[in-house]
Amino acid sequence: MAIGFESDTEFMDIELTKFEELGRIVKSLVKETPPGLDILEAQEIPLATKPLMSMIRGAMYKVKVEGY
Repeated sequence: MAIGFESDTEFMDIELTKFEELGRIVKSLVKETPPGLDILEAQEIPLATKPLMSMIRGAMYKVKVEGY
């Protein structure tokens, strides 16, 4: 359910069951993403690394109120 939030940047962790070349993973993801959703960067990280979202320390929100 959409709640009216828009984001400039999102992070995603993907854990694979077998090795795949990073470039092929990105190409597969690009084919499946809707227009306007761009994959800007992809990196292979060690399996023991914490999930990316657990490392986010804060967020900034901009609120637009109609009529002001």
